Amino acid sequence: MTLLDTPTEIRSAPRVEDAPESSSSKEARAAALERTSRIAIAALVVIAISAGVFALLDGPVADAWYRTRDHQLAAQWSATRPHVGAGNTVALLQVPRLRLNLPVAEGDAPQQLRSGPGHRIGTPAPGAVGNSVIVGHGAAWGGPLGQLGTLKRGDLIAVQTESSSGPIGVFTVQSVRAVSGDDRGPFARSTDRRITIVAGTGGRYSDRRIAVTAVSGTLGRVLAPGADVYAITSGGSPIFNADVGLLVLAFLVAALAVWQLRRRYRRSTVAIVVVPFVVLAMVPLWLNVDALMPTLR
Repeated sequence: MTLLDTPTEIRSAPRVEDAPESSSSKEARAAALERTSRIAIAALVVIAISAGVFALLDGPVADAWYRTRDHQLAAQWSATRPHVGAGNTVALLQVPRLRLNLPVAEGDAPQQLRSGPGHRIGTPAPGAVGNSVIVGHGAAWGGPLGQLGTLKRGDLIAVQTESSSGPIGVFTVQSVRAVSGDDRGPFARSTDRRITIVAGTGGRYSDRRIAVTAVSGTLGRVLAPGADVYAITSGGSPIFNADVGLLVLAFLVAALAVWQLRRRYRRSTVAIVVVPFVVLAMVPLWLNVDALMPTLR
């Protein structure tokens, strides 16, 4: 065995971490960072575009949708042919002080309220004995009842039913009050001839409401709402509906188009073909999201 004379003769091997990084490792890290940056930027762009499209759909497009459907319901009301069933015009609501003259559709699910005020199915027709309930948006989808909260006790509301030449019932406002989104009180039965108009009052994404009660003739009694009365009418299944079906179909067509075209044409050409299907898919997606949002807003 040979012994070293002095400690200075001991030489330590270089540590692994002190070894210089190879150029291939640097290039791999740079490539990975570049890919991550591209993915992040693409995700932010997609989110920004989606938010912009939804803002466009929920604003100007929804308002234009409402105006178009409002004209269609008004034309249907003037027609001589019968118009009954959900989505059809069943009454004409007039509020002189607010200068409102609105057709009322049968039904108050989200699908019907996109066209304007809706009559709650199961409540009496306006003018009949009992509490006839009409609901509508205050800000979203044209906001046809946005000024409802400015009514005061003693103001008049007129409702015409049956046909454009039928009788007009006149109701006197008795109360204007704020209610919560789950309050069943406005939907309670009564023994007199009354209408209760409920509208959103908290903006496009709120479920705060205003309830206006008006009575024609002598005041009667208000009965407790039954166990089967709900403050919100469901828009149906959020998964199994026509909107989701159209959404899936549009995305399948877009995916098939990309798969068939990506190897034969440039990306710009593929995008021109695919983008319309993606935009088409945004519409049913938006409508499905709308059905899940507060019913009155």
